Amino acid sequence: MLEEKILRNVVPAKAMPRLKDMLCGYMSHWSRVYIGATAHPEIRYGQHMNDGWHKMVLLYEAFSPEIALGMERELIAYARQTNFLTLVENINPGGEGLSHARRSNYLYLLCG
Repeated sequence: MLEEKILRNVVPAKAMPRLKDMLCGYMSHWSRVYIGATAHPEIRYGQHMNDGWHKMVLLYEAFSPEIALGMERELIAYARQTNFLTLVENINPGGEGLSHARRSNYLYLLCG
């Protein structure tokens, strides 16, 4: 299932507290979570579903890859610092797969 809860036209610094709250909500209800960023959510969704994920939630639309990279890294770091039993499954700090092309990139959360 691809679910859209996209924050748009919100400055990253103002969006981050809300995104962290959303992340905590998902971490409290799911046994697996993964944070990512992509310019092509539908394609990335298809790739992830082959790995046993149940849901992809689009969280934020960033208008540059640099913004998406910074926000993804901040969310991953935050998730690793929480006291939830659910641990974020990201191995790397984030942003490794983003292109430098100027286009919208979406932060997303996988739940399983």
